[in-house]
Amino acid sequence: MVAPSPLVSAEEIAELKRVSAAQLDAIATGNLEEVRLLLGTRQRLLDVMQGRVVRPGDLDPVMATISHAIGAIRAEMQRVEAALSHLDAGGRALLRYATRAATPAAYLDHLR
Repeated sequence: MVAPSPLVSAEEIAELKRVSAAQLDAIATGNLEEVRLLLGTRQRLLDVMQGRVVRPGDLDPVMATISHAIGAIRAEMQRVEAALSHLDAGGRALLRYATRAATPAAYLDHLR
């Protein structure tokens, strides 16, 4: 007869929730280094919990926080991609002006 897997403790779930909430806060403040460190911490917690039993519903609040964090990361990535696209378009426009010898340097400085 095989012994049942041990349960994940309430303290472990609370720690996972705390780490996930801290990660969401770090995303909101743009602290990418903290996000990276918390991802590692969360992964270590999940590795320890792997193969153990979780009571139904215990992880629902954690999963909601993680889903929120994923949405926030996606939104931030889209914002950065849009900003980079804008910079790239501006760089191409500057290059076109710079190739024309008649464009005054002061105007190029103004565009920058």
